[in-house]
Amino acid sequence: MAFPSWYMTPRERLTLVVLMVSALVATGILAWRKTHAWVEEFAEATVEQQMWERQLAEARTINLNTASIEELRRLPRIGEATAERIIVYREQHGPFRSVGELDRVSGIGPRTLEELKLYLVVE
Repeated sequence: MAFPSWYMTPRERLTLVVLMVSALVATGILAWRKTHAWVEEFAEATVEQQMWERQLAEARTINLNTASIEELRRLPRIGEATAERIIVYREQHGPFRSVGELDRVSGIGPRTLEELKLYLVVE
């Protein structure tokens, strides 16, 4: 659409074009930065997930009756206090006969027990 000659001078039109181009370039730079930051964040999350999966793969072989605090802490939803309670329970009541007995340990409810069953064995 052409503007009437009285609407803008050539200098004003040039200024407007420069401003519009600048705005487009700035928008492109911002979009690139956001995309670049998202890619880096995704890459970091992928590395963290790979580490977590490796730890879980190692945790799959944990024998509940011989596991140390460090081994138990690699399990999902198990912190140091819960790991200690598992070991204290094991020392007081003898070896676990099944993974299901974990629900007798304070701090382990049905949801946690279901998740832990995937990674524990009783031998």
